Amino acid sequence: MLNDDVIKNLIKKNICEDEIDGYYFYGVITATIGKMILLGTLSGFANKFYLVNITNKKIHIYSIDMLGNPKEYSYIPMSEVKNVKISNWMFGIGKKIYIELNNGSLMKLKANMSVMGIKEQKKNITEIERVFSSGRYVD
Repeated sequence: MLNDDVIKNLIKKNICEDEIDGYYFYGVITATIGKMILLGTLSGFANKFYLVNITNKKIHIYSIDMLGNPKEYSYIPMSEVKNVKISNWMFGIGKKIYIELNNGSLMKLKANMSVMGIKEQKKNITEIERVFSSGRYVD
């Protein structure tokens, strides 16, 4: 089961010594309507789960399975991030995080403000919003 301790242990493995501990959040990319219709009650298997950890040096992205086990890992150096915008999603129960890269590509991430088992989710998302609105991580 995914919880704060499991996430912190996973994150430790990829943090460099010059990175300041960041803020993490968990998100889900839900299946498209077409896949939901096609798969019916099994459409949950088409969902994609991810964990994002944002530090002063990198945006760490973990693709995880339904049980919270890591499948893939990648990162984006902060030097490649041009802009970050955060907006409310679903009447304030979540946030949309838009990360624009220097090459023009755009990442759209969604995160609920509360997730069972991850007590620090709301605090971390609030801190991510505060950090980026102050321009602290992005030049």
